[in-house]
Amino acid sequence: MSSMRGWTTWDPSSIAVWEHLPSGLRCRLVLEDEAGQQLAPESWAPLEEFLPGDGGHSLARLLVNAGGSQVEVECGGEGDVAACHILDMQGEQVKAHWEVDGPHDGWLVVMEDKDVAVAPDGTPVPTDINAFLRDRHDAARLSLPVGEGLLDDTLETMETDLAVNTFTLPETGEPITLSRHKLEAAGSWTIPNWETFLNALGIAYIDPALALANCRAALKHLAVEEMLAAAASASGTRGDISNPPVASYCIWKIYQLTGDEELLREAMPRLLRWHDWWRPARDPNANALLGWATAEESGMPGHPLYEEAKSDDASGVLKLEDAGASSLWALDAAALMRMALHFDNMELATHLEGEVQAIADRMNLLLWDQNGGIYQSLDPAMRPADRQSATAFLSLIAGIPSGIRAQRLVNEHLAREFAAPYLLPTLGAGDPAFNEQQPWRGRVSALLNYLICEGLRHYGEDAWAERIALSGLTLLRHGWTAEHHVYGSFNAQTGRGDDITQDPMAPSGVLLGALGIGLLIDLEPWDGLRLGNLCGAEMALHGFMLKGDRYDLSSGPWGFSARLNGKPWIETDRPAILRNIAIDERDITLHAKVAGGGALTLRFFGFAPGQQISVKVNGRLNTATASPTGELECTVELPRAPDIGGEGMSRVA
Repeated sequence: MSSMRGWTTWDPSSIAVWEHLPSGLRCRLVLEDEAGQQLAPESWAPLEEFLPGDGGHSLARLLVNAGGSQVEVECGGEGDVAACHILDMQGEQVKAHWEVDGPHDGWLVVMEDKDVAVAPDGTPVPTDINAFLRDRHDAARLSLPVGEGLLDDTLETMETDLAVNTFTLPETGEPITLSRHKLEAAGSWTIPNWETFLNALGIAYIDPALALANCRAALKHLAVEEMLAAAASASGTRGDISNPPVASYCIWKIYQLTGDEELLREAMPRLLRWHDWWRPARDPNANALLGWATAEESGMPGHPLYEEAKSDDASGVLKLEDAGASSLWALDAAALMRMALHFDNMELATHLEGEVQAIADRMNLLLWDQNGGIYQSLDPAMRPADRQSATAFLSLIAGIPSGIRAQRLVNEHLAREFAAPYLLPTLGAGDPAFNEQQPWRGRVSALLNYLICEGLRHYGEDAWAERIALSGLTLLRHGWTAEHHVYGSFNAQTGRGDDITQDPMAPSGVLLGALGIGLLIDLEPWDGLRLGNLCGAEMALHGFMLKGDRYDLSSGPWGFSARLNGKPWIETDRPAILRNIAIDERDITLHAKVAGGGALTLRFFGFAPGQQISVKVNGRLNTATASPTGELECTVELPRAPDIGGEGMSRVA
């Protein structure tokens, strides 16, 4: 978990600055040509970077290119002490050295040819720079959970991605995670609405404190009267359009992952005002179906469904009754309903439940294509829009379809026009724009795939969700190991991220890592704690922290194993998913699922020897006795048919 104090690349002006918070002291890499003129970095690539954790250990190792030369540097921090070192120089045209800027009072600075070391007065300065950096590297890695197998290097990749993209806003000093490459290209920062909240959710899996900081900064800067704007920047807030309303869902799930109730209390009034803003502003027909004002407001600029829709002059809304916009507004209501229930506000929760039901009824009446088995956006003449858009699958996360309709949506479309080799494309293969493979025009989006994967989990479509998660892990790991890049969009046919010009360190890449972690452990907004997977993925995760508890998890063809706070907790004898787990001294309750059905043996640990335990699996109650060593084993017969969910998020009871 990151600390908002210590040394890292906080400075938004350059990645090649090692800055201390809160003092503002900066160790800056200076590059000069043969004439002594300073050069700005032309490009850079992170080899690894770790934000300061609870122990204050941080590290960055970077490649910086300028003037036809390449410089490799390493910087480390321990609390308020830091050191920077030039590891290697490739090319004769550029010289490199360190300079220290900022307030020097109270600091001791020692500079040599390739090194600089800094410490507060009275604190020893590192004398062996290499040893100091090596120790910081080891300490920083130990502060992270450790992944093995299919999760090997995933946590380090996620940490590096968020670390290089985290900096302080110059005007306020608030830490936030935004695209540093976009910052450098534009010369100023911009907070994009839905990307920031979704990225914060991905960050919460490895750095809860930073996730909370991102949400607070976004809520503050995006607020315009009753809405959250599409974007905020140093020059002002874009208040004429908004963005997909995913903030409530992200903040609700971040609460579940972190247990931080304070953010819920802070955010809920603002989120409720924004929720109430949508219907008057984006439902000109007053028929409970929403649309976007522009393609940019949809968060998917370039998407042909929205680019080709005409704007209504009177309302300023696109002439499109949109399945995606309507689904996300229903999701917003469902998440706010969960918050209201959490704070025992039954009147508000019941009102929000009614809104979810109203929009679900309208979507099922007007937007459901019974022949095609999919939700279709409608033009002004109530004709289905002639596009194959993956936004139809956003209905799942909001709990819109019945179980039978959800099965049709999945079985008749995921396996057909959306069955790309890598993840889920934004357009089906039969769409005229699919072969363009540009952002939102056939290409794969990490943002959209995360939401759709969550929706598949909502309906118990775990095998499909696991396919998306495994594919995402493959793409994340390939981009990092091959190029030290983390992409947010991919070619749906080849899986490549470098086939177009895009951010090579996209913050949204952390969402793919979050889906990978979810193959072992997650907290679902509707079914609580989820453990394991159906596919028997060979992977392990050690030291994963969730609400103050430490989990060590592993899975494979042999089954699943979980240790809680260093002690054996749960084991299965075959690959399985366990949900809604509640265990105390005398009772065990959970929902279990295995691929193909059949017998599943569960082992539980940590009970009093000889204790009678009530065991309820999938609603079936049994009684068992703990062994002399406190272990309990039971075998259950599970059905072959998948369970159909979809109501847990959007119903009061």
